[in-house]
Amino acid sequence: MKYIFIFGFMVTGFVLEYFRFLDNPSILGLFLDIIGAYFLAQSFITKSLEDVICESWGNEGGKYPGGLSENLSISLYQQGIEAKTGFMVLTIGFIFQGIGNLYSTFIVPPYIGFGFILLILLVIVIVHKILLKVDRISKNLEKKDIEISKKYEKLSKM
Repeated sequence: MKYIFIFGFMVTGFVLEYFRFLDNPSILGLFLDIIGAYFLAQSFITKSLEDVICESWGNEGGKYPGGLSENLSISLYQQGIEAKTGFMVLTIGFIFQGIGNLYSTFIVPPYIGFGFILLILLVIVIVHKILLKVDRISKNLEKKDIEISKKYEKLSKM
């Protein structure tokens, strides 16, 4: 479902570019804000019933290896990455809106706005593919768990 939204953003961006709406930095900024808001809320929008059940009861499935605390940790980590991504795109959108308001005569060159949107979407997809791998998240969680356990062992011996 995530890729349907990304494809929809690409098509909408192309239509906006075709009708020259993305020449205005404020419109480009608004569109980037919409994309950023989607990625900010993506964890909740694209969550399926299977994901909710795996997360709640610790079942194995889809993107969850099983185990209540591990599934919940993976979900929270994914939500954090998606929220940071959304916040960054939202901020870029606000910057473009500010540029459009301060320099009202500034015009984005043809197809640069659409290219910028494609670049942002491509970077997001690549970053999410790398950072949101379940195996990678599980290894990071195990390392952090060992590190925290050692820390508490030292504190308990004092």
